[in-house]
Amino acid sequence: NQLNSRASGTTDLRAATAFITPFGGGDSTALVKALNHAGGYFRGQIAHEVDLRMAPTIRFAADTSFAQSTRIEELLHDPRVARDLEPEAALRKLVGFTFDYQLANPDFIRLVMTENIHNGEFLAQSKSIQQLNIPLIHAVKFVYDRGMQAGVFRRGLDAVELHMSISALCVFNVANRHTFALIFKRDLDSAPALIARRDSVVEMIVR
Repeated sequence: NQLNSRASGTTDLRAATAFITPFGGGDSTALVKALNHAGGYFRGQIAHEVDLRMAPTIRFAADTSFAQSTRIEELLHDPRVARDLEPEAALRKLVGFTFDYQLANPDFIRLVMTENIHNGEFLAQSKSIQQLNIPLIHAVKFVYDRGMQAGVFRRGLDAVELHMSISALCVFNVANRHTFALIFKRDLDSAPALIARRDSVVEMIVR
């Protein structure tokens, strides 16, 4: 089985890309090749089930988003990074990366929101997927512990709680930006607005 972790489509709905990750992880090359080979079948199924003037052409690609958290942990545990980045600078990098990544991958946020609507029903079926956030928690704890030992961060914080706060601020920017822009009559999509919001999120976490 495979996990269709996210998808994107053109505005005219003529083409769509489904980014997939195999359950249990591993190389997705063969799976992507097989799914693309069966693209005509999937397009026919969509045409049968959905009332569209033209069924979209489906392309499958490997989803590398879940590997990002592992990469973060590797970087933050690298002795060279530990030597070059002070704890506060490392935390700023971590928060900034999270903000940038979630802003660039709104479909991932929508996937998480949908899974929460279903009370984690599908996530519960895969133990491997449940382990995907653990490297990121380790990275947060690693940075926090270094900062606490250096007297930069206050004591008594929990790594999971800190991760939840980072995620909450970064996800909100993606999930609620458009409604907030309409309600409060602000341009929240412009580059200056996004930069200001990013800086604000980083400062809130660091302080």
